[in-house]
Amino acid sequence: MSKKWKKKQNEIYFLAGETKEACLSSPLIERLVKKGFDVVVMTEPIDEYVMQTMYQYLGKYKFTNLGKEGAGVSKEEAKKKEEEFKPLTEYLKKVLGDKISKVTISSLLTTTPAVIVAPQYGASSNLERIIKSQPLQDSSRSKNLFLERKILEINPKHPIIIKLKEIVDAGTQDASSDDISRIIYEIASLSSGYSLDDPAELSNRVYRFLSRSLNVDENFVSEEEPEPEEPVEDIPPEEDEPIVEDVIGNDHEDL
Repeated sequence: MSKKWKKKQNEIYFLAGETKEACLSSPLIERLVKKGFDVVVMTEPIDEYVMQTMYQYLGKYKFTNLGKEGAGVSKEEAKKKEEEFKPLTEYLKKVLGDKISKVTISSLLTTTPAVIVAPQYGASSNLERIIKSQPLQDSSRSKNLFLERKILEINPKHPIIIKLKEIVDAGTQDASSDDISRIIYEIASLSSGYSLDDPAELSNRVYRFLSRSLNVDENFVSEEEPEPEEPVEDIPPEEDEPIVEDVIGNDHEDL
């Protein structure tokens, strides 16, 4: 923790991940770092379990997991944006369906359009990774943890989100805006440390979007080339096989 502890920082923010580099590149710490707040980075698997039982330090500073809902600064500012962005959040929830539990306004982001966070009592992306890597995991327990639907948090200042809001407000959403919404969710999942159930789905969606941007056929299927005809070989006529007579009944008189 930095020696220059900000007096206005009354929470100890922490983020657990596989490596220090992964934590430092996470969009979940963007705004905190920009504002000069301290963030504790944890890379040991045991950290996830220990921090579930620790709530405060010295009875004064609350521990806040950045991988879960409710974290961040300027929460009042984010709350004011909820009504303004309500048509967009409702549209995103409708498009994404059961993939998420809700869409909220983030107070953590600066340069990233969206992130995925876990519910307050759900499993963070790092805990999911740890549990999935255990060969003797309790499948029933892990299944219940993974059933908790995640939360999509959007950045109300990002131009992609603002443009998507304008489309929804104008009522001009279509298949392209639906694809954009799903791409935002899938990329947010990856950047937040979650794995995708079907990575090929993201690939196909991005290729369709690129096809539209380049004005080429998004449903292109290459024609199968005809197989070359095999040359007919001249088979020489079969020669008459020699006739072999069986000798039946040899009395062996000469023996």
